[in-house]
Amino acid sequence: NSFEKITILPHLLKNNELKVEELYFQLKRIRNRMKRRLEGI
Repeated sequence: NSFEKITILPHLLKNNELKVEELYFQLKRIRNRMKRRLEGI
């Protein structure tokens, strides 16, 4: 029913936010690694 959807939605959004943050940090780490590699060459 609709009430279940309302309670599930925030939970899914919170999960997505956490995943997006993890991806963001991983991308930052990869970019830093690539920068260091370029500086080392």
